[in-house]
Amino acid sequence: MIFILFIMRTLLILSVVLCAALSIQAATVVPAEAAAVQQTDKSASRAARFHFCLDGWLSFRGNCYYLANHADTWTNAESFCAGYGGSLASVHNIWEYNFLQRMVKTGGHTFAWIGGYYFQGDWRWEDGSQFDYHNWETTSSTDIYQCLQLNSRGKNTIHAQPFVSKGKIDFFKNHNTAQRLGHHAWLYNYN
Repeated sequence: MIFILFIMRTLLILSVVLCAALSIQAATVVPAEAAAVQQTDKSASRAARFHFCLDGWLSFRGNCYYLANHADTWTNAESFCAGYGGSLASVHNIWEYNFLQRMVKTGGHTFAWIGGYYFQGDWRWEDGSQFDYHNWETTSSTDIYQCLQLNSRGKNTIHAQPFVSKGKIDFFKNHNTAQRLGHHAWLYNYN
């Protein structure tokens, strides 16, 4: 019986020592985790402060997009977008293409101008970015300046139509621009 008490006492002491050792290790990890969380919160807060779009604009992958519900020509649409510091939307991958299609459909439209145009044998984006995504039908038009439209139903049209503007997510950061445009900016935490 004394032997059993000795073993129980030894196990109890080992348990207390092991528990104390684990507690000390956990106590040193918690401040490190807290510092990491605090740093992440500061970064997220900084990101939220500098990543925003104007009211009515949608954010997607670092850009702000606006669907203009009024119909206009491609040239007038580009001027409208430029007035907001952006340009007609350029498309660089299937995700952006699908986002724009959903945006146009949700807005109740079938077609919308985007920023592609054909000039001197090359397709170009109005914003100057690389023309690196192709998912549209070419036409047999002989016009010197051909323009792109987003077609959410697969029909053909050449009329004035709504359009999608695009700008970098930080392009509204300048308070004077937001004030000049008469819109209220809203913060967007882009991660």
